[in-house]
Amino acid sequence: MYSIRSQPDTINRSTKEIDYILEANDQPLIAVEHSMTESYESQTKHEQETYRFLNQINEKVRGQIPGDRYFTVNLPDNLISQLSHRQRRSFVNELSDWIIKTAPNLTRSNKRSLTAKYMDGRVHLQCKWNFPKLNGTLTLSLWIPEKLGKRRVIRIRRLLKTKLLKLLKYRFNRYCTALAIEDNDISISDSLSVEETIRKMCRISLIEKVAGKAYSKESHGAKVADSNQITSDGGLSSFSAS
Repeated sequence: MYSIRSQPDTINRSTKEIDYILEANDQPLIAVEHSMTESYESQTKHEQETYRFLNQINEKVRGQIPGDRYFTVNLPDNLISQLSHRQRRSFVNELSDWIIKTAPNLTRSNKRSLTAKYMDGRVHLQCKWNFPKLNGTLTLSLWIPEKLGKRRVIRIRRLLKTKLLKLLKYRFNRYCTALAIEDNDISISDSLSVEETIRKMCRISLIEKVAGKAYSKESHGAKVADSNQITSDGGLSSFSAS
C-alpha cells in the first residue's frame, strides 16, 4: 500500500510544485498532482459572487415578499462580471426594489418568469413551490452558459496544460506520474462528458503540445501518455502516465 512520502507543494513555495510523492515497499515512487475542474472558466468565482449577491438581496427583501411561497432568481455571468465595485451596491438596491414590486405578481400556478434588464444582462425571477423552510426567500436558479461543451473543453485544456507541466520534471526523472482530476460541479457538469473530453485531449502528444520545445521527445526520450490510462470513479477522473 502506498503512503505519502512528501508534499512538495507545501515544502517549496517559490515554484509551482506537485501535491504528493507516494511510496511503497519495492515499488516506484509516484508523483501525484490533484486538481478540481470547472464546467467553464471562472465558474467557481462566478458562483461565489452570485451567492454573495443572493444573500445581500435576501436581507433586503425579507418580510417584503409573499411568505407562502419562495422564488428563484437567475443572475447570469455576463451581468455579474461587468459590475464594478461601485456598481454592485446600486445593483443590489435596484434589484431588491424590483423583486419586492414584482414578486406578488407571480404565483405557484403561474409558470412564467419576469425579466429585468440591468446594463447588458437580464435577471429572471420565477415563483416556485410552497416549501416552509424557503418560503419568503430567494434561491438561485441554474444558469447554464451558452456553448457549454466548448467552454468545458477550453477550461479542461488549460487545466491539463498547467498541471501536466508540473509533472513533467518528475516524469523525466523516472517517476511514475498521476494526475487526478476531480469534477466538483454537481449542478451542470456531466462526469461522462468531462472524462471523454480528457480522453480526446490525451490522444494527442501531450508532451509535445504541453511542453513545446522545452521538452521535446528527441531531447528527453520520454514516452507519450496513453489515453487508455484514464480511469473514472464517480466524480473523479484520473489521468496516469507510468
